[in-house]
Amino acid sequence: MTASEYILYSMITKTTMIWIACIVFLVVITTKAMAHDTIADKVNTWATNEKEKTIAYQKESWADSKEQLGRTWNSIKSLFNKKAQ
Repeated sequence: MTASEYILYSMITKTTMIWIACIVFLVVITTKAMAHDTIADKVNTWATNEKEKTIAYQKESWADSKEQLGRTWNSIKSLFNKKAQ
């Protein structure tokens, strides 16, 4: 093997190794991007869902309480109106 052949062989080998390293790097990056939900993501999703359920329940509960308070207030006012007449 002459010096020029050795240099050419060395360049081809290094270029091949660089390409293989690039492909491995891209595979690693791509698989991390497509990874399934992590524990932190699951916890965040659960917390968001619970918050939404709580807000929906509170809206419904507060609407019911407002109606009940209105009925109670009207019955109290009707008691005073009856006594005043």
